[in-house]
Amino acid sequence: MVRRFSALLLAFLALLATGGCAQTQQAWESTKQTVSGWFSFNPVSADGVAAKELPTLVIAKSNVVPKIGPDAKAKPAGALRMGDRVARLEVQGNWVRVWIPEGGQVAWVNREAVQPDTGENSVSGTVPFSALLPFRVAAAQANLREAPDPKANLVAELKQGTELRFLDVRGGWLKVADPAGRQMGWVAQSAVGRSS
Repeated sequence: MVRRFSALLLAFLALLATGGCAQTQQAWESTKQTVSGWFSFNPVSADGVAAKELPTLVIAKSNVVPKIGPDAKAKPAGALRMGDRVARLEVQGNWVRVWIPEGGQVAWVNREAVQPDTGENSVSGTVPFSALLPFRVAAAQANLREAPDPKANLVAELKQGTELRFLDVRGGWLKVADPAGRQMGWVAQSAVGRSS
């Protein structure tokens, strides 16, 4: 880290000494890109997606018993306390499938037992791709954008058949992760379909 800082400082000093000649300017731009790369955080890794990228829910009742399936008669899958935070994976009727950071477990809870987290707290950890709903690009091509808006900056152009993982939904847009490209963004819901 000290060497990297030294290289950055030397490039800056060279820029000042030469009064900004073109070669020094190019070196400076290259150094800035390298430095920004050191400090950037990619929420999509080889293992999964940062849990903070999914909607956070708070357990709103005491002694909630998560289940292994979306059924009151399903086998219990541990216990949750009031105030615990979980990441929402999907909603199915009166049930919500969640990722529990303690133990990295996936389970189902009754919809009445959770509420959206209105604070700025998020769930920590990495949700594995296997826990996220699989989707596939069905259109000939789909645009992955930074926000759920057709005018938002383009992150990538996805080819037909590209595997994606569902993170969230807003209007006609899905927030997805692209495990192969290790990128994340929003795609029009009409361009993708569930895959098994």
